[in-house]
Amino acid sequence: MERINWIRIVNHLSFWVVYLVLNAFLTCILHQSPIPESLPQALFGEAFVLPVKIALTYFVFYYILPLYLERDKLAKLVGLTLLAFTVSIVVYRLIIAYVYFPLFDPGTQIQVFFGPGIYLTSFDCFITVAAATTVKAADPPLRRDQSYPRLY
Repeated sequence: MERINWIRIVNHLSFWVVYLVLNAFLTCILHQSPIPESLPQALFGEAFVLPVKIALTYFVFYYILPLYLERDKLAKLVGLTLLAFTVSIVVYRLIIAYVYFPLFDPGTQIQVFFGPGIYLTSFDCFITVAAATTVKAADPPLRRDQSYPRLY
């Protein structure tokens, strides 16, 4: 059994904590609400859907992206990517509509399949995976004897 790589775990946790805080700030800015009063609620709201984003991101990293290395599986790569994003968007919208708002803002009605909401959710999921991929791509190997697989 492999040793636990604590540096890697800390790096991943740090990324998600920073991501959560930045996303909460952006939520406050987009809603044009005062940050000191709105930040705790924004943090909680972002934390509510974070598991969906984490699951999508790691599924893309560790299952879908390795398919890129096998050129004959391009259709599977595209199909799984679309399926993963579709499932994530639906689950995200269901959590927002049927769990988060009924518990914490019961007066607000959210339609699950509302066009602008789906668009924003799609963008949120995409930007999450893009940010994580960028950070992962920029991460150099920790030791000289470590190497990343070649993507070409």
